[in-house]
Amino acid sequence: MRKHSGFIIFFSSVILFFMWRLLTLKAGFIYGDYADQFYPWSFIYSGAVKVFELPYWTRYVHSGYALMAEGQVGGFYPLNWVFFFLLPFKAAYNYLTVLHFVFAGVFTYIFTRRTGACIWGGSLAALLFCFGSAYAGCMVNTATVKTLCWFPIVLYFIEIYAVTRKPFFPAVAGLIFGMQLLAGQAQVAVYAGMFYFFYVIYRLRLGGGRITARDILMGLAAVTLAAVVFMPQAMLTKTMASLSWRAEASADFALSDSFSPFNFLSAVFPYPILRGARLYIGVMSLLFLVMSFYGLKQIPARRPLFAVFILALFLTLGRYNPFYVLAVKGLHLYGFRNPSKFILFGAFAASVMAGWGFTDFFAASWKSTKKKAAGVFACFIGAAMAALFLVKAVLAVFGDQIVSFGERYVAEHVYGKGFHRFDLDVYIEKVHGFYASLVDVTSFLNPFVLISVTLSAAALVMTWALCSREKQTGSFPKTIAIFFIFIDLVAFSSYGTGFRGNIMDFKTISPQAPGVLEAIKSDSNVFRILPYDIASAKLPNWAMPSMNAVYGVDSIALYTPLVNERYRKALEELEVADNALGLKSPEPGSLHRNLELIRMLNVRYVVSPYELEEFFLEPVMEEDGIHLYRLSGSLPRAFVAKELLPDMVDADVPVSFILYRPGEALMGVRMPYEGFLIFSECSYPGWEVYVDGKKAEIVPFSVIQAVKLPAGSHEVWFVFRHFGSKK
Repeated sequence: MRKHSGFIIFFSSVILFFMWRLLTLKAGFIYGDYADQFYPWSFIYSGAVKVFELPYWTRYVHSGYALMAEGQVGGFYPLNWVFFFLLPFKAAYNYLTVLHFVFAGVFTYIFTRRTGACIWGGSLAALLFCFGSAYAGCMVNTATVKTLCWFPIVLYFIEIYAVTRKPFFPAVAGLIFGMQLLAGQAQVAVYAGMFYFFYVIYRLRLGGGRITARDILMGLAAVTLAAVVFMPQAMLTKTMASLSWRAEASADFALSDSFSPFNFLSAVFPYPILRGARLYIGVMSLLFLVMSFYGLKQIPARRPLFAVFILALFLTLGRYNPFYVLAVKGLHLYGFRNPSKFILFGAFAASVMAGWGFTDFFAASWKSTKKKAAGVFACFIGAAMAALFLVKAVLAVFGDQIVSFGERYVAEHVYGKGFHRFDLDVYIEKVHGFYASLVDVTSFLNPFVLISVTLSAAALVMTWALCSREKQTGSFPKTIAIFFIFIDLVAFSSYGTGFRGNIMDFKTISPQAPGVLEAIKSDSNVFRILPYDIASAKLPNWAMPSMNAVYGVDSIALYTPLVNERYRKALEELEVADNALGLKSPEPGSLHRNLELIRMLNVRYVVSPYELEEFFLEPVMEEDGIHLYRLSGSLPRAFVAKELLPDMVDADVPVSFILYRPGEALMGVRMPYEGFLIFSECSYPGWEVYVDGKKAEIVPFSVIQAVKLPAGSHEVWFVFRHFGSKK
């Protein structure tokens, strides 16, 4: 431990600097998708595990939703169980994130040292992986953080196995891979598995070695172990995905959000990249990355990771890579979108390779090579600067033609195509906005562009100084180089909604329009709300899906790629179920046209940022521009109907709840005639119903569920069996 004390002190200081607000519980990741998904879902999860349960079903969103099947929750991930069970919610939420940053740094350090870096190089690799674009960039979420951090430690165990051939190490690697699959980003974990396979084959073949039957057996055992660990989550998510719009995914979906070749400019200038992933580990780090290339011939053990780097860059291009397109279409690999996520592994490999290069650069034996590396680095920076000037010139000279091309492109290839649901004028407006933004972010008056240019110039000066210095093996030049990179990454973390932009003070989630919320919560009935015009972004935070759960409010709305497609289509006019393709503002009259459905979904209140004039809406109050309406004729969570028709509902027959909890409802009803008991919980595979202790048949009714009952008194038990019927 003593020989690693320098890294421990360094990395602990870095974590404290970047994450002190999380550690002191003053702030958390609660912006954007965190507010709409991860924070409220974690809140629901925390409440369940504290009473020794898992949230297989939640009442708060989507008129009932199988939350555990939404893999991003990470419901079976062991560390989620432990932290959310033992700690208060905010502490668990924050400290889990910090812990996985620590894991990422420590595991990267261990792997980098194992593959030949000194303590300085290992420390640099940890810094770059955690606070460059892989972890602290603009494309990750807390689920990705939890998943990705295990990648370097699995590679570490592969390295040990390649030398020792002991079965213990594949077993541990398989177990960790299983945990990765559970952590919340199965797509990233599957990509990691592909790289593990590629890496281990290359590593075992190095030096003319051969792969034995025993190696194959060990590999199969590791994969089997991972599959067994992942199986419960896979079973649940498969069912949910089959009912979502992803079941109809096409090649266009699979190729969306590919890494544009233009985005490689982000290696030097991360700020002019308007959207999509970035590849940034600091400008000065590129010198050491170039230096690492020269060591590949002398140190063969480094080649597998270099191959991972090249493969990741090749795959991340997605639609811009004809071989990738051919593979996706030929094999119908439509389940995952966003090929740019491959860049995460490219950024990791670049971080480790920069650590190797740092070690070599400051080693006396590499004195002649570093000048070659410095020359390549200077040429690369010069080419990036020239590219930026070229982009600026093209935008200035051919602006009208670029906009015209964009308008034609969206009209012919975007509007009306699969997974693009907005009107043409919206896409035309986006083209003009994109062009204006591109002009702005390539301007040298833009402070972030100015920072990049300044850092690039300073990196060239520092490189010249390092190459001119006779003695370079001491601590001083190494310290200066790492400090410069640290300052660079601090600047990067401040840009946009990347690392710091997603961290917000917990005070920001204090309820807006608190009087309206209090009016809703003072109603002792069981009911749901309808947030009207979510797309306006004018609703109070407690009415937004899924943040409503944090405030104890039930809603018919939800935002997730795995929204039940039948449910979404039924409520499409109301624009409350977002399948990650975006919502529009509701059309005029949509409330009236969907009145009976709204009533059957147990909606009692409509929350709107506008004044609404409908005969069935009773104004309750208005606060800070937020209007609260009570829906006349609102139905309870369970009600009776003579026939499964909206106009046959009998609101005069009372239904009493003996028990109502997530995934379970026990009701008593006296039927004056043969008819149906309707339970306004979203219909979903796994629900069962028992009438007077005997299993009966659930009858789908719109997007909810019902059971047929004879006349007389009955006890009806609806229960959600997440893994199927129990005998």
